[in-house]
Amino acid sequence: MTVSKRVANLAVDRNYMRRVLREVCRQAFELPTPLDYVIQVRKRFGRKEFLAVKEELLMLLAKIQVKIEINQH
Repeated sequence: MTVSKRVANLAVDRNYMRRVLREVCRQAFELPTPLDYVIQVRKRFGRKEFLAVKEELLMLLAKIQVKIEINQH
């Protein structure tokens, strides 16, 4: 997971975003296929946007899982 200084100047903010993304991924990933994922934050988000970020990330992970299942068959 990458959060650049362009997105958030303060390390505290970058670390918060990484922690949130890591926790959402930990809860969402139950994929049997060993894959590497790269998540790059493009817009800054804070505590107020947590639910929106979580919802969007879960939606994207679901799309990835569907594509993986299609390619395996």
